[in-house]
Amino acid sequence: IMTIETKFNLGDGVWVEWLTIPTKMVVESIEFRKDEYTECIWYFVVNPNDRQECYDANECEVFATKEELLKSL
Repeated sequence: IMTIETKFNLGDGVWVEWLTIPTKMVVESIEFRKDEYTECIWYFVVNPNDRQECYDANECEVFATKEELLKSL
């Protein structure tokens, strides 16, 4: 059995850089991707105020707070 731990759960509010703007979004789905070179966790995030603003974000692009996101830039 394989156990995968994620930083965030479905429904969590997270901060991402959307079109160069720090934006709070919600995790709608989580996907684990593995190939012969890498293992990655991807979050499908959506803006609850505008569901057209959505995308797949690698775990390294998703932050719990706006401050953490800004420090990473």
